[in-house]
Amino acid sequence: MLSLALVVTAADALAGRADGVVRGAAVARSDATASAPTVASSPASTSAAAGALGEQSGPSSASTPLAPAKRASARLAPTLPSSATRARRPATPPPPALPPVGVTLQVLAPSVRGQWLLRLDNKGDAPALVSADVRLLRFEVRRWDAKKGQYASKGEVCDGPQVFGLSERAPFGRELVLEPGHSYVEAFDPRLLCFGKQAALLEPGMSVAATYGFAPQAQVPWRKVQAPEEPPFVADTARGPRDLSPIKRLAAEAFVLSDAPPAVFPALAERPARSAADADARPSSAEAASRTAPLVKPSPYQTPKDGLAAAMSLTTDRFADASSWRDVAFEVEAHNVGARPLWAALRARQLSFMVHSVSGEIYCPRVSQDHHIPRDMFEELQGGRHRHIGVTLSEPCGGSAFLRPGLYVVVPTLHADDNGAEYGISALTGTVTTRDPGAVGGTHLVDDDATLVRVRSGPQSFYTEAPRAIPTDEAQASSVPEPTSNPVTR
Repeated sequence: MLSLALVVTAADALAGRADGVVRGAAVARSDATASAPTVASSPASTSAAAGALGEQSGPSSASTPLAPAKRASARLAPTLPSSATRARRPATPPPPALPPVGVTLQVLAPSVRGQWLLRLDNKGDAPALVSADVRLLRFEVRRWDAKKGQYASKGEVCDGPQVFGLSERAPFGRELVLEPGHSYVEAFDPRLLCFGKQAALLEPGMSVAATYGFAPQAQVPWRKVQAPEEPPFVADTARGPRDLSPIKRLAAEAFVLSDAPPAVFPALAERPARSAADADARPSSAEAASRTAPLVKPSPYQTPKDGLAAAMSLTTDRFADASSWRDVAFEVEAHNVGARPLWAALRARQLSFMVHSVSGEIYCPRVSQDHHIPRDMFEELQGGRHRHIGVTLSEPCGGSAFLRPGLYVVVPTLHADDNGAEYGISALTGTVTTRDPGAVGGTHLVDDDATLVRVRSGPQSFYTEAPRAIPTDEAQASSVPEPTSNPVTR
C-alpha cells in the first residue's frame, strides 16, 4: 500500500510539472508576440521559437508543417481554360438542298358528274419513278361563305390513301418510270374518293384542292436542320448518283366545280361496252367498269292501265361501303306507287342482281325459285307505302363478284312468282325493276335505281394492268373530255 501511494504521488507531481511548463511556454509566446515588430518576424526568431516549442511539446508538433505541401500541390495542379477562352468547335454545315424531281400533278374536272382525269407529267430533264395509282388522291373541298365573301378556310377531306390503307405504304406493283417529256393519265370516278355522304360535296361552286401521295413528316420547330424525309415517296429520281430530292406529296392547282353536262375521256377508254367473255376489253380498274359498262335492264313490270290501281317499283340505296367482299350489304325498297293496296311476298331471296364489275357484267341469280312461301310471308302494302328489304350479296353472288377493290354498280330486280291463290290471296306477280314508273315515297328518289358499291380491300389487286407512260403531247390530246349519256356516271 505504501509503494502504491508513492507511485501515485510521483505521477501527480510529474503531471503538475508538465502543466506548468506548458503554461509557461504559452506566456512566453504571448510576450514574444507582443514585443515583436508588427511588420514581420525574423527567420531566426521564428526557427528558434519553433525549436523551443518542439523541445517542450514533444513529438506531437511534428505534424504541423503542412503549408509547404499544400503550396506544392497547388503548383502541380493543371490550369484549365475558362469557358470564355475555350475554343469552340465549328458547327457541321447542313448538306446542300437538292432540287425536287420535276413531276407535276394535274386534276381535270369537266363537271361534277362523269369522269375526272388524273395526270402526272415529268417536266424535268431526268427520268422519274412515280407511284401511278388514283387511290393516292386526296381532295379538300371548301364551300363558299356568302357572309365573308370567300371560301371557307377549312374544308372537308376525301382521303383516298386513308380509305384504301395506303397512308404509310406505296401501292404494290404501281411503280412507273416516266422519262422526260412523258406522262401518266388515268380517268376515274370522283365518287371513288368522295363516297357516301361525302358525294354531296360534289356540287357546283365547290372549291377543290387536290393532292397526291403521302403526308410529309412533321417538322420540329426548335431544330435548325430538319431530319430528311423517309419513304414512301410518290416521286423520286430514277438515275444515280442522286442529284434530285424525292417528293412525298404533289399538289395541283385548286379548281371550282361546274354544272356542265357529264363528260368522259374517250381517248382513254378501250371500248364502250364490256362483257365477261371479252377478256381483251376488260377495264383497267374495278371502278372503270362502273363508268363504261352500260346498264342492261330486264323487261320492266307493266303498270296496269287503271291509273289508281296498285303497282310496284323498286329503289335501292345509293351507296354501300364495304371493307371486303363479305361485307357488301345494303337495302332495296319495294314501293307501292299506286293508290290501292296490294299483296306481295317480299323476301331477299326473291332478288337477283346485275353487277357491273372489273370482269364485266356478273349476274347474281336469286337464291331459290321453287321454295314454298308460307301464308305469313304474304303482306299487304298500302298505296304510297314501301318496305325495306335488307340484302347481303355474298349469298347470291358468292365470293367471285367483289374480289377486287374499287367501285361496282349493282342493279336489283324483284321476282314475284307466287300469287297466293292457295291462301285465297291475289298477290302481285311479275318482274319488278328499278326503272318502273311511279312516284316513290319517303326520302327515296326515283333515280335511286342503282347502288354504287365501294370495296376497300380484296385478295386481288385494284388494277388488272401495269401502268404505262405516254408522251406528254399524247397525254394532252387524251385530256379532252366529251359529253356522255351513260346513266352510271350520274
